[in-house]
Amino acid sequence: MYTIYPVGERAISIQWGEGIDEATNDHILRLFQWLKEKNLPGITDLIPAYQSLTLVYDPVFIRKCSATPSAYTWLCRELEPVLDEEEELPPVPSRLVEIPLCYDPSLAPDLGALSRERGLSSETVVNLHSKSIYRVYMVGFLPGFAYMGKVDERIATPRKKEPVLNIPAGSVGIAGIQTGVYPVSSPGGWNIIGRTPMSMFDPRSSDPVLLRGGDRVKFIPISLDTYHGYTSH
Repeated sequence: MYTIYPVGERAISIQWGEGIDEATNDHILRLFQWLKEKNLPGITDLIPAYQSLTLVYDPVFIRKCSATPSAYTWLCRELEPVLDEEEELPPVPSRLVEIPLCYDPSLAPDLGALSRERGLSSETVVNLHSKSIYRVYMVGFLPGFAYMGKVDERIATPRKKEPVLNIPAGSVGIAGIQTGVYPVSSPGGWNIIGRTPMSMFDPRSSDPVLLRGGDRVKFIPISLDTYHGYTSH
């Protein structure tokens, strides 16, 4: 089941339950793809998340195009017929993206503490983190920051109580059952267990964000020398 509700005067949100669920997120991303292709008049942005999809719109433009007094009511009428008809929605484009990741302690300030807290060796944490293929559920917080899951329950760990003021770009962290890569230097509270030399966000590119919802990600362990070899180019 879903719930539709207004978000201020210029947005509408569709909500499906709570928690992190792949089937729910897949439905949201398929609806997101359908809306991109349908190109409804007046929609200025689409924001998919774990359990919701938000549509930002121009109410004045929609009222003029649809000849209806309420842009919100018109959007609800447009959306409701397709919300329960999953077979009509297009598949989610998905790629397998391999990301080199160095777990060396010099680039992993929280790896030791996480290992001790979970009663595991650092090598075991690295093995558990790198053996999984992660789904990109959503992108947010920072340009190109992909929320991925789910990490092995043996290395799942809460966010830090006190955020760090500056986490370097490329740092890979764990928060709860999620893992993610900081695309730019930023404050943050995730537990940092490594760093990648791969760029997640390039504002000079025509397609500046590397990862998109629905992508699958595999972290490939690399040595510190290999990491510095990447960054020296």
